[in-house]
Amino acid sequence: MGAVILPFRRRIDPLDPTAETRYDSVVDSLNRLAAERRRNARLAREIERQFVENDLVVAGGKRRGQPLTAEGRRRRIAQLLSLHDEQHRIDAQLQRLGAELESMNTDLEAWARDTYGLGR
Repeated sequence: MGAVILPFRRRIDPLDPTAETRYDSVVDSLNRLAAERRRNARLAREIERQFVENDLVVAGGKRRGQPLTAEGRRRRIAQLLSLHDEQHRIDAQLQRLGAELESMNTDLEAWARDTYGLGR
């Protein structure tokens, strides 16, 4: 029979003075990552549009508005690939934090049920 690995999960106790700080920290991280994901997605869509519409021009400096060189195109595609890698990393973090928040909410609901008889 194979071993079953159970993830370590620190239960949240609403009476613990650090509980609210822990909860807020997870929510803040979720919000920050969601905003970062939206920014990255917006930039990735813009770079994809530039390639599709062949609108690859220098963004700043003396050559602003001129077509990108081959090296500039390589850097732009590398930036796009990097953004996609970052999106995957962010998605994994969002999934982990979402599960943690859901777990905390389950603990809080169980505590309220046990303490006040709510939800029976």
